Amino acid sequence: MAKTAAIMPLFLLFLSGLYFIHYDRPPVQPYYFYLARCADGSLYAGTCIDLQARETMHNDGKGAKYTRARRPVTMVYYEQFPNRSEACRRETEVKRWSKARKEKLAISPTPFYA
Repeated sequence: MAKTAAIMPLFLLFLSGLYFIHYDRPPVQPYYFYLARCADGSLYAGTCIDLQARETMHNDGKGAKYTRARRPVTMVYYEQFPNRSEACRRETEVKRWSKARKEKLAISPTPFYA
């Protein structure tokens, strides 16, 4: 009986011409890779889900140990990703770059991903 009750709404959707299955999932939370400019001119690379909150954390001394002694911090570049693993992968990639290459990225226009 319980199986039939669960299948019926999907069957009715099929009969009504709606050919998609809707699952109650929370909205996807985007993740960001960012570059932050520290007060000493250095760049810090990181990931987060809220850019403004992360900048505030860095400036309040609650962010990364690297940025605590280099406040204030300003976000200069970011990229949006659909999940954390892709954002972390990008962070790892950029952290391996030379300072000159990171500086070029920091002054480039920030891409917007839908």
